[in-house]
Amino acid sequence: MSAMQDRMDGGSEAQPRGDGMRGALQMLAPHWLVILIATVSVSLVAGANLAQPIVIQRAIDSGLATGNSDALVTASIVFIVLAVAVYVFQAVSIYTVTWIGQRFIRDLRVRLFSHLQRLSMSFYDGENSGRLVARMTADMVALTDVLNNGFLMVVQAMLLLVGTVVLLFILS
Repeated sequence: MSAMQDRMDGGSEAQPRGDGMRGALQMLAPHWLVILIATVSVSLVAGANLAQPIVIQRAIDSGLATGNSDALVTASIVFIVLAVAVYVFQAVSIYTVTWIGQRFIRDLRVRLFSHLQRLSMSFYDGENSGRLVARMTADMVALTDVLNNGFLMVVQAMLLLVGTVVLLFILS
């Protein structure tokens, strides 16, 4: 353990706290409704994206191959509805995930600032406070990027992957 970590924790005998994930979940708990909306919208985006190739298959098999214009028109309307649904639910998921991420980052910054204020003056005698603030700021920016951009893309990609595998097994 580094000397800086010793002084921040209160001595070399301090054990690392294991409440990282628990603390994050506690910070997210007040936003459970928005998290539920985000989860549903991300799932609907994945579902609508997975349904589009099936609609195209039906349009080709039932409409083009047999010359049935009604089936082709129906498939076209369903495809347009799915495309609009993807657009709407994608916008909702981006907005809600960004909203949750910003609230989480704000709460985390408040906690970090409060922690830095509680540290003893002897800690700041041995550490450069500008370096601490610069590191904290850089870490917050990196965490904001991950929460706002990377997290949503990873979740959607995983849902699409699992959904595609399940769909392939069902269709074959």
